[in-house]
Amino acid sequence: MRTGHVAFLFSEPIIFPPNGTDLKSFYVSQELLRRSVRVTWISISDKYHAHKIAGIDAIGIGSRRKGFAALLLAFIRMQILFRVDRINCVYDFDWAFLREHPLRRLILQLMCKLSRVRYVLVQDDPLIDYEIAYGYLIEGSQRHRSLIRIYAVIYRLADLIILPSRAYVDVFVKRGIPEHKLLGEFQGIDRDRFNPSVM
Repeated sequence: MRTGHVAFLFSEPIIFPPNGTDLKSFYVSQELLRRSVRVTWISISDKYHAHKIAGIDAIGIGSRRKGFAALLLAFIRMQILFRVDRINCVYDFDWAFLREHPLRRLILQLMCKLSRVRYVLVQDDPLIDYEIAYGYLIEGSQRHRSLIRIYAVIYRLADLIILPSRAYVDVFVKRGIPEHKLLGEFQGIDRDRFNPSVM
């Protein structure tokens, strides 16, 4: 008997075999399946479809429409999916689709709250620090101040934020994010599952 239902969000069409961050999602999904948790991958950009990949339900909720209409339709379909499929938890791997438009993430989080779905944000490199480090954002600028305000709300609405190190947890605690919402996990390699010498 399955216990729970976890969804992973994708901003691009779902491909198999997976690559990059999709590979991380795949390994986490396989572990959840092993623990009898139902797993669904949801692509916001894929046109509407549903099929199964290696035990994972893969669903596209996009449409042929463009712009705001397409986004609105995708969010409505996602809300229906949350309720009909009884999804308990959503993993957001900080896709560019949401990263470049943080208000979309806020809408998604509010949808999760309305449906009583837990929201997990996985951030390999927290946006504001990344943007400043690479020169895309000027510290103290209007955009910088706006992003700080928006992300303060995003972080407060998240049920769990997974960060790449304990040092980042300390930074977030200093910024006022409750420590019980933070998990600092150093990213390593499972040598039993990944062995480059066989390639």
